[in-house]
Amino acid sequence: MRSYAGLNSTGELKVETAINPETYLGKSVLIVEDMHDTGTTLKKMVDLFQTLKPKRIDIAVLVKRPDRPPQVDIKFCGLVCDDFIVGYGLDYDEFGRHYPSIYQKI
Repeated sequence: MRSYAGLNSTGELKVETAINPETYLGKSVLIVEDMHDTGTTLKKMVDLFQTLKPKRIDIAVLVKRPDRPPQVDIKFCGLVCDDFIVGYGLDYDEFGRHYPSIYQKI
């Protein structure tokens, strides 16, 4: 799933795989997100999964921006950072995504 095109959020959630509703019915779902930034992706993902009637939905993020209040409850958070970072899956318009560590832009 993605909601970014280049450097900006599109405001739309694009689902890039088929979702079988029977997989989630009555099950616990853990949504794992790289970064909580605008919250658009997480909110739309939670809304989508709630229609599939899971037992519960929890959210884990690698990086949470403290200056962006979450629109959903984030249960697990690896790092709180308000600086621009790249690496380990986080990118700047596809640049730096494959770095083996997280780096701060200075």
